[in-house]
Amino acid sequence: MTTTAQKLDRARKRLAVLDAQWESTGLPRDPGALSGVKGYTRDRQVKDIKRSTRIASESVRLREEIRALEHRISHEQAEAEANEAATVDLERLRPGDLIRYRSHGQSVGNWLRVKRVNAKTVTCQESGPGMDPPRIPHDRIVETRHQEDAP
Repeated sequence: MTTTAQKLDRARKRLAVLDAQWESTGLPRDPGALSGVKGYTRDRQVKDIKRSTRIASESVRLREEIRALEHRISHEQAEAEANEAATVDLERLRPGDLIRYRSHGQSVGNWLRVKRVNAKTVTCQESGPGMDPPRIPHDRIVETRHQEDAP
Protein backbone atom coordinates (compact mmCIF):
# COMPACT_ATOMS: atom_id res chain seq x y z
CA MET A 1 0.00 0.00 0.00
CA THR A 2 1.38 3.36 -1.01
CA THR A 3 1.35 6.10 1.57
CA THR A 4 0.42 9.68 0.85
CA ALA A 5 4.03 10.78 1.44
CA GLN A 6 5.26 8.27 -1.16
CA LYS A 7 2.68 9.50 -3.67
CA LEU A 8 3.77 13.07 -3.01
CA ASP A 9 7.43 12.16 -3.49
CA ARG A 10 6.66 10.43 -6.82
CA ALA A 11 4.62 13.40 -8.06
CA ARG A 12 7.43 15.83 -7.18
CA LYS A 13 10.00 13.67 -9.00
CA ARG A 14 7.77 13.48 -12.08
CA LEU A 15 7.33 17.26 -12.02
CA ALA A 16 11.12 17.71 -11.84
CA VAL A 17 11.48 15.43 -14.89
CA LEU A 18 8.86 17.46 -16.78
CA ASP A 19 10.62 20.73 -15.89
CA ALA A 20 13.91 19.27 -17.14
CA GLN A 21 12.20 18.18 -20.37
CA TRP A 22 10.83 21.66 -20.83
CA GLU A 23 14.20 23.29 -20.27
CA SER A 24 15.86 20.90 -22.74
CA THR A 25 13.48 22.02 -25.50
CA GLY A 26 14.58 25.64 -25.28
CA LEU A 27 11.01 26.63 -26.04
CA PRO A 28 9.20 29.52 -24.38
CA ARG A 29 6.74 28.63 -21.60
CA ASP A 30 3.85 29.95 -23.68
CA PRO A 31 3.00 27.52 -26.50
CA GLY A 32 1.26 30.35 -28.36
CA ALA A 33 4.53 32.28 -28.61
CA LEU A 34 5.93 29.60 -30.90
CA SER A 35 3.89 30.81 -33.84
CA GLY A 36 5.88 34.05 -33.92
CA VAL A 37 9.35 32.44 -34.05
CA LYS A 38 11.04 33.09 -37.39
CA GLY A 39 12.60 30.29 -39.38
CA TYR A 40 10.09 27.69 -38.18
CA THR A 41 8.53 25.42 -40.75
CA ARG A 42 4.85 24.71 -40.28
CA ASP A 43 5.52 21.05 -39.36
CA ARG A 44 8.10 22.02 -36.75
CA GLN A 45 5.72 24.59 -35.26
CA VAL A 46 2.94 22.02 -34.95
CA LYS A 47 5.28 19.41 -33.45
CA ASP A 48 6.75 21.83 -30.90
CA ILE A 49 3.36 23.29 -29.99
CA LYS A 50 1.96 19.80 -29.36
CA ARG A 51 5.00 18.83 -27.28
CA SER A 52 4.99 22.00 -25.20
CA THR A 53 1.22 21.78 -24.70
CA ARG A 54 1.53 18.17 -23.49
CA ILE A 55 4.32 19.06 -21.07
CA ALA A 56 2.46 22.15 -19.82
CA SER A 57 -0.84 20.32 -19.22
CA GLU A 58 0.93 17.43 -17.44
CA SER A 59 2.82 19.97 -15.33
CA VAL A 60 -0.39 21.73 -14.32
CA ARG A 61 -2.04 18.40 -13.43
CA LEU A 62 0.96 17.38 -11.32
CA ARG A 63 1.03 20.72 -9.48
CA GLU A 64 -2.65 20.30 -8.58
CA GLU A 65 -2.00 16.73 -7.43
CA ILE A 66 0.94 17.89 -5.29
CA ARG A 67 -1.18 20.62 -3.71
CA ALA A 68 -3.94 18.09 -2.90
CA LEU A 69 -1.46 15.58 -1.45
CA GLU A 70 0.18 18.25 0.72
CA HIS A 71 -3.26 19.25 2.03
CA ARG A 72 -4.08 15.60 2.73
CA ILE A 73 -0.80 15.09 4.63
CA SER A 74 -1.40 18.18 6.78
CA HIS A 75 -4.94 16.94 7.51
CA GLU A 76 -3.65 13.47 8.45
CA GLN A 77 -1.01 14.99 10.74
CA ALA A 78 -3.58 17.20 12.47
CA GLU A 79 -5.88 14.23 12.97
CA ALA A 80 -3.02 12.09 14.30
CA GLU A 81 -2.12 14.82 16.82
CA ALA A 82 -5.76 15.05 17.92
CA ASN A 83 -5.95 11.27 18.31
CA GLU A 84 -2.74 11.21 20.38
CA ALA A 85 -4.20 13.80 22.73
CA ALA A 86 -7.44 11.80 23.09
CA THR A 87 -7.79 9.36 25.95
CA VAL A 88 -8.89 5.79 25.35
CA ASP A 89 -9.47 3.71 28.47
CA LEU A 90 -11.30 0.55 27.47
CA GLU A 91 -10.68 -1.16 30.82
CA ARG A 92 -12.95 1.33 32.62
CA LEU A 93 -15.57 1.48 29.84
CA ARG A 94 -19.07 0.84 31.25
CA PRO A 95 -22.65 1.33 30.01
CA GLY A 96 -23.55 5.02 30.02
CA ASP A 97 -20.02 6.21 29.09
CA LEU A 98 -19.43 8.12 25.85
CA ILE A 99 -17.16 7.11 22.95
CA ARG A 100 -15.90 8.67 19.73
CA TYR A 101 -14.79 6.35 16.96
CA ARG A 102 -13.00 6.27 13.62
CA SER A 103 -15.01 5.37 10.53
CA HIS A 104 -13.43 4.95 7.08
CA GLY A 105 -10.13 6.37 8.35
CA GLN A 106 -11.64 9.57 9.78
CA SER A 107 -12.71 10.44 13.29
CA VAL A 108 -16.41 10.92 13.79
CA GLY A 109 -17.14 14.14 15.64
CA ASN A 110 -20.26 13.09 17.58
CA TRP A 111 -20.29 11.10 20.79
CA LEU A 112 -22.22 7.85 21.24
CA ARG A 113 -23.50 6.54 24.56
CA VAL A 114 -22.37 2.99 25.41
CA LYS A 115 -25.18 0.48 25.91
CA ARG A 116 -23.08 -2.68 26.34
CA VAL A 117 -19.37 -3.55 26.39
CA ASN A 118 -18.54 -6.81 24.63
CA ALA A 119 -15.20 -8.63 24.31
CA LYS A 120 -14.37 -7.16 20.88
CA THR A 121 -17.02 -4.48 20.29
CA VAL A 122 -19.02 -1.81 22.06
CA THR A 123 -22.75 -1.63 21.43
CA CYS A 124 -24.09 1.91 21.52
CA GLN A 125 -27.60 3.20 22.03
CA GLU A 126 -29.83 3.33 18.98
CA SER A 127 -29.34 6.32 16.73
CA GLY A 128 -32.88 6.46 15.38
CA PRO A 129 -36.16 4.59 15.10
CA GLY A 130 -35.96 1.43 13.00
CA MET A 131 -32.16 1.38 13.06
CA ASP A 132 -30.00 -1.27 14.67
CA PRO A 133 -27.76 -0.10 17.51
CA PRO A 134 -24.25 0.53 16.16
CA ARG A 135 -21.51 -1.90 17.22
CA ILE A 136 -18.07 -0.32 17.21
CA PRO A 137 -14.92 -2.51 17.30
CA HIS A 138 -12.52 -1.63 20.12
CA ASP A 139 -9.70 -0.78 17.69
CA ARG A 140 -11.82 1.98 16.09
CA ILE A 141 -12.49 3.84 19.34
CA VAL A 142 -10.38 7.02 19.48
CA GLU A 143 -11.69 8.70 22.64
CA THR A 144 -13.73 7.83 25.72
CA ARG A 145 -15.49 9.87 28.41
CA HIS A 146 -16.48 8.11 31.58
CA GLN A 147 -19.54 9.04 33.65
CA GLU A 148 -17.55 9.24 36.90
CA ASP A 149 -15.15 11.75 35.28
CA ALA A 150 -17.96 14.10 34.28
CA PRO A 151 -18.56 17.16 36.50
